[in-house]
Amino acid sequence: MKTLFSFLCIIIINIFSLSQSNWNLLPSLTGSLYGLHFVSNQTGWVVGTTGVYKTTNGGLNWAQQSSDSARGVCFINGNTGVIGGHNPKRTSDGGASWINLSRFADTIVYDISKTDSTILLACGGRTGTSYGVIWRSIDAGLNWSRVYHYSNAGNYLSVQFINYNTGWATTHTGGIYRTTNGGQGSIMTWALPANYDIWFVDENTGWVTNNTSVIRKSTSGGALSWTQQVLPYVGGYALHFFNSSDGRIVGPDGKIMRTLNGGNNWFMETSPTTQHLYGIFFTGSDTGYICGNNGVLLKTVNGGQVTNINPVSNEIPGEFSLMQNYPNPFNPSTNIGFQIADLRFVSLTVFDAAGNQVAVLLKEELSPGIYDVHFDGSSLASGIYFYTLNAGEFSQTRRMILIK
Repeated sequence: MKTLFSFLCIIIINIFSLSQSNWNLLPSLTGSLYGLHFVSNQTGWVVGTTGVYKTTNGGLNWAQQSSDSARGVCFINGNTGVIGGHNPKRTSDGGASWINLSRFADTIVYDISKTDSTILLACGGRTGTSYGVIWRSIDAGLNWSRVYHYSNAGNYLSVQFINYNTGWATTHTGGIYRTTNGGQGSIMTWALPANYDIWFVDENTGWVTNNTSVIRKSTSGGALSWTQQVLPYVGGYALHFFNSSDGRIVGPDGKIMRTLNGGNNWFMETSPTTQHLYGIFFTGSDTGYICGNNGVLLKTVNGGQVTNINPVSNEIPGEFSLMQNYPNPFNPSTNIGFQIADLRFVSLTVFDAAGNQVAVLLKEELSPGIYDVHFDGSSLASGIYFYTLNAGEFSQTRRMILIK
């Protein structure tokens, strides 16, 4: 009886673990949702055409705090935050009440970025014109001054500052602007197709998305040329990078694209929706949120990993082992088997011949058992690849060949 009980516990734990994989749909709201900001894994805000909504339980429930259409949201802490749109507002009590920011009366704010606990930058422009403006606040969003404007720039759609002085902004007409003195001396450094979002991980390395199947990367702070990187799907509306290697782009038709080698290769993550996706926000390496059209909201608690993992045997193995993939060579997909002898945190990663990580197939805690993971290499070039299983002190690597 004790053995049967233990076996049932293992099966239940396995089912629970697998159900937590990938991106999952949260209860939907209404209208188009354009931006998110979270101050913890549980507490955050989302804004869109039907107003401002707040959650305090990780997105399971949302309370509407304003019915005004909004674009862009940024919170300095759990109490103080600013929303953009045609009628920008500020709150100092977590959204329970909002005050209008009259400084933006003749323009629309599309995006807001913070540099520290008091300094905020906002960008936008006049609707129906090519007039672009960047504003700055040094008192946590209470007062704003216009630090840069240009009548032919186009509306600024995205702004990001990584410190007090250094920041970037993009426009709908394709301009990329850079400042090194807090926004008061911005210059256009490059002109590309219509840009949506920009993200820098330091003063040198960053990416910009546009309305094509190409994303562009800079390693010179945007001052010199931008390198083209090909996406597996057309268009990218918003992006997020953890570091110079690991990043994501969300865009049309529910597509979530990820790179693990700085954009040299991109692969699709499993998405539960076909709605256009407009915003992405991570509170850490594991918990993240995405918002989009028709009130769609997505969440991951394991970094959005695509596992495609199946337990294939009830047997509890006596040792850890990584099997040879089958078929091998393969085109474009293959299966990788492994066995786990006891409860461990397990990762299964794929590398190219140069040692660059190109895919993470698994990163979660697994119970003892024999497993099989499906790997799709359709976004990779033909060649030799290596896959590594890590489980505590156990580590093993095998080689596989992709032929197209």
